[in-house]
This record gives sequence, C-alpha cells and structure tokens, in this order.
Amino acid sequence: MNVPDSDYYDFDKDWIEKSFGKNQVWVAYDDEDGMPHYYALIHNVISKRPFKMQISWLNSKSNAEIGPLNWVGSGFTKTTGDFRIGRYEIFKNLNSFSHKVKWTKGRRGVVQFFPKKGDDWALYKNWSAEWNELTPNEVLQKMI
Repeated sequence: MNVPDSDYYDFDKDWIEKSFGKNQVWVAYDDEDGMPHYYALIHNVISKRPFKMQISWLNSKSNAEIGPLNWVGSGFTKTTGDFRIGRYEIFKNLNSFSHKVKWTKGRRGVVQFFPKKGDDWALYKNWSAEWNELTPNEVLQKMI
C-alpha cells in the first residue's frame, strides 16, 4: 500500500519493530482510501527480524454505545467505542499501521477507545446527521 507522508505527524518514528508490543492496539490503513480506519490488538510479537506478530482485528457491528443513528449499518467505518476481538492471525507488515491508541477493557472482553485530550483524531468537515450510505466519497473524505 502506498501511504502519503503526513503533514501533521511523523509516523516514521513509530514504524520500527521495537515500537510494537503485547496488548497494544494499533490503527491500520485502509487499502481503499489510504486513511487509518481499522484496529488491531497485538497479542504477541513473535519475531523482530523478520518482523512477525500475532494480532486480532477489532470488529463492531453496531455503534449503539455512541448514539441512536446506525452508522455502521449504513456502511460507515466505526472509529471509536466498543469493539470485539476477532480471530488470531499472523501479520508481517508493520508499515500497514499508523499509530497506537490508548484503550481500556470493557465488559465481556470488549475493547474500548474514545478520544481524550491530547490525542490526534481526524474529524469530518461539515459533518451532517443526514449522511448515509448514499453520501458521496468526496463529501465524506473532507477532513479537518
């Protein structure tokens, strides 16, 4: 995946093998638009040379804990809230990841993260509660 250099954060300093560790949650880039949309929980770093770790992708089928609108059901990517831990897999490509996020363990093993003061999060420009699965990508991908 070709990821453009960021103007607001030096991600290269985080893209080294020793930065990845057990029980961390990292944000991964989406192949479709090159933005960080997916989350992975690192269970174990198996080796650093060659780089190999055991991860689970974090999944969510709802955004009920955030609000009444069914954003996930309308095709939007969920970026905060409650996530379930998926199946284990071996992953070898460390530059698929953007950055770590702070997380907490919720009820029934749920992984939770919400923006906190001092964190970097992308926000939609001119966000509207009227957006749905028919909203054009040109509108959705305007970030501030």
